[in-house]
Amino acid sequence: REAHGLEVAYLYAFLSRISPSIHRCGIYKCHPAVIAEESATDLSVVINAIPLLSDFGISYNPQHCILLVNELVEQYHSFGGNNPKIIPNVRKHLNSLPDCSLKAHVSSLWDMNGNGNVKRNVKRGYPITNEITDAITNPIANPKINSVAECGGGS
Repeated sequence: REAHGLEVAYLYAFLSRISPSIHRCGIYKCHPAVIAEESATDLSVVINAIPLLSDFGISYNPQHCILLVNELVEQYHSFGGNNPKIIPNVRKHLNSLPDCSLKAHVSSLWDMNGNGNVKRNVKRGYPITNEITDAITNPIANPKINSVAECGGGS
């Protein structure tokens, strides 16, 4: 990876974090000329760097100019999973992309029917859990506990 140079590392960071074209579900359409313009990078550098980005987990479909950032796909899917409130947005975005193997890969991760059945517990900004909630072993699940001090921490 060190042998790829600064331009490839910069394009990875740009395409996976700050590109205006990026989509939170990790797959989006972006032509190399647009990448060059948005990243203020020479087009020849972008064209030469795109194949090397696969070493960093970015796949590219040149026929449809589709980028797939594996790290973002995994993060958003583990966040949203089969959540029926997130799936319509993912479905709408995927429907806007041309059919290709990258799109099929991302689609296969999601329950596109929107029938999520994962039990979730969200309380006062605490992280989402999939575990069985018990007010004795998990004070976050107890609606009567409203502060860190009552959970046994803080003062």
